Amino acid sequence: MDKPRVAVARVEGGDIKGTTKRAIQMAGGWDEALRGARRVLIKPNLTVPSVPGSAVCTDIGVTEGVIELLQEAGVRQITVAEGPGDDPERKVFRVTGYDSLPARYGVKLLDLNLERTRRVAVPDGRAFDELEIPRVVLDADAVIDIANLKTHSAALATLCSKNLFGVPPTPRYGLGSYPRKEFHQRGIHKVIHDINRVVPIAYCVVDGTLAMEGDGPIKGEPVPMGLVIAGRNRLAVDTVGCHLMRIDPREVDHLVYMAEAGMGPIDLSAIDLAGVSLESVARAFKRPTRKNA
Repeated sequence: MDKPRVAVARVEGGDIKGTTKRAIQMAGGWDEALRGARRVLIKPNLTVPSVPGSAVCTDIGVTEGVIELLQEAGVRQITVAEGPGDDPERKVFRVTGYDSLPARYGVKLLDLNLERTRRVAVPDGRAFDELEIPRVVLDADAVIDIANLKTHSAALATLCSKNLFGVPPTPRYGLGSYPRKEFHQRGIHKVIHDINRVVPIAYCVVDGTLAMEGDGPIKGEPVPMGLVIAGRNRLAVDTVGCHLMRIDPREVDHLVYMAEAGMGPIDLSAIDLAGVSLESVARAFKRPTRKNA
């Protein structure tokens, strides 16, 4: 079996959109991932309303690069969707600038917390036998996962696999003012594994332009990495992301669970690397000081 390819591209001249396109082109597999797709859903990381430059949310330039590549491929039905974790006033799209995308690109913008769901069985579930997933996600011809490069107080690392935590709706899995409290009660790593077993991903991109270390995903410190990571296999992409933060991916339980489920490699030796060398750009990120699992 061929090794999954993961590309790491360095931002040049501040061109985040262009770097995103270059990373995807170097990683390959884009045309195959989109073959026959008419309805494509993009899932960025917009967990809470945070202004650009805070390293909390996905830089809009990365999402714009993905939208433009999709449109160049002939995809016309594009939805950008997120289920914010703590946004009772529904401000996240406005604060991040994402509310400008429909007018500029003709895409739809959806809050997954408000969408109708469908109950799906979880193969070999570790926390759930079934999960409620928004229909718009399940019915998409392809889902593009755009994550951030961050440490996480409960999961150690938050990348493409953890980004799907924002797909199941907070009204179903929250408790009072604590969104998705049930997920934390059942074990965050087990739940991430379960969500990834039921949400198909066609392609993964990681925004490492401005990363976060320490007490992420919200209260950490910004780290200017100037990178975009891309690839088809989510576990391979997350493995590379971990190494860029000098975290052993085997320290991240949900990645181990996914590897055990045969979802991809967790060793660099099993990944075809493209772009800049990891050693030339990796740095040791500060670990979280608190744990809220």
